[in-house]
Amino acid sequence: MSGISKTIKELEGQKARIEAAIRALRSFHSGSAGTRTGGSRKISPEGRQRIIEGQKKRWAKVRADKKAGARRKVPRKKAEITEGATPE
Repeated sequence: MSGISKTIKELEGQKARIEAAIRALRSFHSGSAGTRTGGSRKISPEGRQRIIEGQKKRWAKVRADKKAGARRKVPRKKAEITEGATPE
């Protein structure tokens, strides 16, 4: 076998392996469940209702806290914290 024929045979073997790898990657990509191809997400009526009820409860709590005079916790500034501290 001449040098050129041997090189051609090797390249054809590489080509076959590359094509097999491409086919495997394409089948993996088209069959993957984790990727979305577009469109909008659908939510069931029950799921939507749970979200609505949760939001209503959250807002009812906010209103109740506001009526009761509860104040939102505000973090103190670092200077306020260290003013009363004694250095060691």
